[in-house]
Amino acid sequence: MREDLAIRLTNLTMELPTYRKVPRRHSSNGFGSLKASVGGRLNFSRGSMLVVTALDDVSLEIARGEKIGLIGLNGAGKSTMLKVMAGILPPTRGVAESRGKISTLFAESLGLKPEATGIENILLSGVSLGLTHGRVRKMIPQIVEFTELGDYIYMPLRTYSTGMRARLGFAVATSINPDILLIDEIIGAGDLRFQQKAKERLEGFMGSANTLVVASQSEDVIREFCDRAILLERGRVSMSGDVDDVLEEYKGTRTSR
Repeated sequence: MREDLAIRLTNLTMELPTYRKVPRRHSSNGFGSLKASVGGRLNFSRGSMLVVTALDDVSLEIARGEKIGLIGLNGAGKSTMLKVMAGILPPTRGVAESRGKISTLFAESLGLKPEATGIENILLSGVSLGLTHGRVRKMIPQIVEFTELGDYIYMPLRTYSTGMRARLGFAVATSINPDILLIDEIIGAGDLRFQQKAKERLEGFMGSANTLVVASQSEDVIREFCDRAILLERGRVSMSGDVDDVLEEYKGTRTSR
């Protein structure tokens, strides 16, 4: 991979088997096959096994320092693409390459342990991202201060609300100064005051030479944080380029459904 690239996907396909056999023609309810405007492509493998093609022969390059926005309807493949970029999901076919330390901030709080306390999750997350135990311990006070969770930082994560989990995950993910930060539909989590803190934190992050990839259905988020946008439609890249041009195309896909 070239030195100037942070991420490269080459002819990448991601198929998700459902592990359920279904009839090829849905005739039991009298409706037949129904056309869907969301989700990946549905295909039948051997034995009538239904397979969801979440990403379909995707090739793209993201340069170091780029701020990329992934946009598309529900099920377009945004979250799956981020997980492939992060190395969480191995592609069915094709190649996913990255250069540098990756940190993720996903809605489902991947990597956070429900039974562990906030403090324990900070330690676990930092070590899993390649930091030493001692370095993470030194970072704990400023992470805790940023979250504003108070004594909840000593409580199990399962007692947190969605917004509280978002605070903790965001604070950890943006404290280690990763080379690549992947964010999935979570910037808007939390109250308005915390959203402003998160925005200021991200602006500081983006002022460096780091790479940012944000998946969102919010046009405001894409405009605010990105300098290039990629439109996904049912697992395929339908457009990549100027943010305003891609968002205009996205509006067309929504109104035509």
